[in-house]
Amino acid sequence: GAAARRFVVAEGRCRAVETDRGTFEADCVVDAAGAWAAFDPEAPVPVSPVRGQIVRLRPAEPLLPCVVESEDVYLVPRPDGSLLVGSTQERVGFRKEVTGKGVRGLLDAALALVPSLADARFVGAWAGLRPASPDGWPILGASAIPGLLFATGHFRNGILLAPITATLLADAALGAPARELAPFSAARFRPPEENRRLRQAERVFG
Repeated sequence: GAAARRFVVAEGRCRAVETDRGTFEADCVVDAAGAWAAFDPEAPVPVSPVRGQIVRLRPAEPLLPCVVESEDVYLVPRPDGSLLVGSTQERVGFRKEVTGKGVRGLLDAALALVPSLADARFVGAWAGLRPASPDGWPILGASAIPGLLFATGHFRNGILLAPITATLLADAALGAPARELAPFSAARFRPPEENRRLRQAERVFG
């Protein structure tokens, strides 16, 4: 429940995280702050929020045995009989809001796909923020600051990739070889001089 304010860098290495509840020291720090991963401008990472709105409907009786999707929408049946209708992709900054336009677009697309949903009860709607990288791939592994690792940029696959991300980042933090992370390195977004610093940081983690 503590809000992170900045990374504490001393003698060229990340030593701690400063929060609104005090400073927490660590031998290794992992930035897994999702859409908010770029909160410290001194440790930049090219991640931006993409809002996704979702609607929940409840048909009178189950209509779908599995996930159904079109180019515009996907419908996910839930065990309680409700149906999730998702989801928008909106670059509107950190505005985690539900909008009339977003809900209308989802409902129009859902009814076009399954017309019988016209009689389904509207249960609710909510919005979340996905962490998006410029190329759509996660950003994993060493940053340009020794002692600081990134685990962000998963976009809409965060919950699916969380277990393997945790395993790979734990290995990297403990100094185990992490060749699997090379395609996801933050280096792909950095100019050559910063890449040199990143390679030095990666050597620290094996």
